[in-house]
Amino acid sequence: YPAESFVVTLLDDGYHRRSADGGAFETTASGRQMEAAVLKTMASACPAGGARGVARTVREVSPVDRKDYRHEVAPGGSTVVEFRAPGLPLVRLVGRKKGPESFMKAGNLENALWHVMEEDAVFMVILDSDMAPVPEMLQTLLPPMLECRGGTWRPNWRTAFVESPQDFKNIEGAWGADDPMNQANKFFWRILPSSLDSMGFVPFWGTNAAFFVPALKDTRGFVYRCMSEDTVTGAQLHQLGWTSCFVGAALATGLCRESVTETFDQRKRWCQGNIQQLFIEWNPPFILHEDFRNPPYRHAFRQHLQETHASDAQGLLAVPISEDDTGAELRRARRSWTWRLKRQLAYFPTKQAFWYHVQPLYYYAITLAILFNGKPPFKLERSPVKTSWELLDRFYIVLAYWGVCALANFLAYSYVLGDANNPNSPLWRVQQEFWGYAWVRLIGIFEAVASAVSGKQPSWNALGAKGGVNWVYELPIATAFVAMVLSIVVVVVNYMASWHFGAALLPALPVAARVKPGAVLGAVMACSWVLVLMWPVTSCVLADIFRVPYYRLSAILTTLMAATVQVGISVFFFGASLSEDD
Repeated sequence: YPAESFVVTLLDDGYHRRSADGGAFETTASGRQMEAAVLKTMASACPAGGARGVARTVREVSPVDRKDYRHEVAPGGSTVVEFRAPGLPLVRLVGRKKGPESFMKAGNLENALWHVMEEDAVFMVILDSDMAPVPEMLQTLLPPMLECRGGTWRPNWRTAFVESPQDFKNIEGAWGADDPMNQANKFFWRILPSSLDSMGFVPFWGTNAAFFVPALKDTRGFVYRCMSEDTVTGAQLHQLGWTSCFVGAALATGLCRESVTETFDQRKRWCQGNIQQLFIEWNPPFILHEDFRNPPYRHAFRQHLQETHASDAQGLLAVPISEDDTGAELRRARRSWTWRLKRQLAYFPTKQAFWYHVQPLYYYAITLAILFNGKPPFKLERSPVKTSWELLDRFYIVLAYWGVCALANFLAYSYVLGDANNPNSPLWRVQQEFWGYAWVRLIGIFEAVASAVSGKQPSWNALGAKGGVNWVYELPIATAFVAMVLSIVVVVVNYMASWHFGAALLPALPVAARVKPGAVLGAVMACSWVLVLMWPVTSCVLADIFRVPYYRLSAILTTLMAATVQVGISVFFFGASLSEDD
């Protein structure tokens, strides 16, 4: 792509800090290091002259420079350090001078969108700081937002953004080849967006995406007061009829979280954002704090959305955003009740996420109850079916449900049939993540509700900012796993004692006199499946506690199983070859 046709902007929120007396802003040591890193990188790529061929200029962006200046994100303005070299793109290092509240990543992006970027810019690509793009990224992301009109390629004014999957280069080095914490997350970053692309509801994930800038400004920019501002911003674009597309190629590679605490903190934040998105769109009165319910520009967006829907209901022609807006009528046509229904379905897994996250805790409790009671919560009715209504009360319906679910999951994950890089089954990992992250997501649900009611945003940690063992996150998971193992041992030993000796150590537990062996075996199998589903994340938690590499416990278990099977088979055949006399 022509280097002189684009600008690289680095948004460094750590560039400035207030002086000790709370007065002027001063450049931090990390800010100076960033400047040196940019200069060194450009000098190494400069065709001639090295560092002498790179021109460095500094300018200040003042709140009076732009008519649409957003004072809440940078009340003191911003310092923009620009680096220019022949044959290279313009590189900007932006340090905003923040106020008491920074609005976190959303505020950083808003500062660039409204204050630093040229007002006539049409496209922008957003990348997290750890993401390294491939050279063909722009050529791949821009075409879905273009159409040929009058012999030239111009924006289609229908597509708001194009997303590409997140990809990480450090998974195997940090976690082992089997990715026990599901950092690859292929369902969310590969499978789900492929299906949502057909409806135009691909979510925005905060990175590796190209935006049509007029669409973003049409929805009043990035959303404040949400821990996952990316998803909510994309959802607002969809509310106005804008579509989004998905490009399946990995166009940038970054770094996943490298510790259990960091990963839990990240997934908790995602969960918090999901709950906050539900509150933002639901907007219940008298419950939400005013700071959360009406942060800057949210009321303006709601009013814009309400006026748009009122105009649609009256059958009025859509008002173009600009003279070049050729997609206004197409966006209006999409804002139908079927479009809104599809949007609700597309965002159901995020907005209604709390329904999913509490299920493992319920299943865990039910499984333990079955184990200690020796009775399943249902029975399979196998008597002949006399009427069609009785079919719903027979075990055939269970078989049918199981078959449909199995086929649906297989087809949904058939993506892996064309993906050679699958050290584990993505379907297995999604189910195991469902269990392993349940506790920390439950914490996220409570913190999200508390933040919406109190108006105080939860804190979160960036990549590499949090290490060590977080006992609040990790200890309950390890305890639940060990408790399940011990429960199985106690019940089996107690049952075997009642079987062989006629007396149980704990009569309240299942005993041979009143519980059939098959029922106990079934309960043990159910508990064993819970352990299988909990094991990948639990193994990383235990490794964290005992300070060993994450992949070591998994390797110990698999190697032990392989060795045990070999010995077991040998013992079986050796025993079978002996006669009773022997």
